[in-house]
Amino acid sequence: TFKTVLSGGAWSSSSPINTVRTATGSLGTQTASLMMGGAAPPYPTPTAAVEEYNGSGWSNGTSLPANIQEGAGAGTTTAGLFAGGFTAPPPPGRNTSFEYDGSTWTASPGNLNNGRTNLGSGGTQTAAVIYGGSECPTPIKKATEEYDGSTWTTGNDMGNARYQMMGSNVGLQTAALAIGGYGPDGPGAMAQVESYDGTSW
Repeated sequence: TFKTVLSGGAWSSSSPINTVRTATGSLGTQTASLMMGGAAPPYPTPTAAVEEYNGSGWSNGTSLPANIQEGAGAGTTTAGLFAGGFTAPPPPGRNTSFEYDGSTWTASPGNLNNGRTNLGSGGTQTAAVIYGGSECPTPIKKATEEYDGSTWTTGNDMGNARYQMMGSNVGLQTAALAIGGYGPDGPGAMAQVESYDGTSW
């Protein structure tokens, strides 16, 4: 009887990014993705830098309209969305969002109802969802908002308030995941996972 566990894939090295940083937003796929904003040395110094990955290397893209770290992304490299984050300590979390057409960033018609940083996100430029986040570090939020390409509307709250969840751009507006993160009860990270069906967590 064959009892060995087989691995179906492996990690391999790729090209390094052009600007060293952390706390970025992201969107897209493995062969067409954007890395947006973040904090560059000396930390925490927000940056507006944007880089695009084509599956093999990184190139500098059009910068964000502002220096922003800890924002969240959704969509694709030719129809993207970047929301929330903060500009300078002490934060408050931003309530702005920006749309990207592959070459130019423009301010979204509507603002978020809850400014926040370290938020989760998913979906497309015209059907996005954001959730959780914080005012860095408090108050920690469980609010959910949906974007239709022009307006942000409030959805049902998450079951657990949290921030710094796994990545951004996780799933769709009707099928999103909130994975891990930090909650108000601390001090350690959370193991809880919640799924969103477009109405409820």
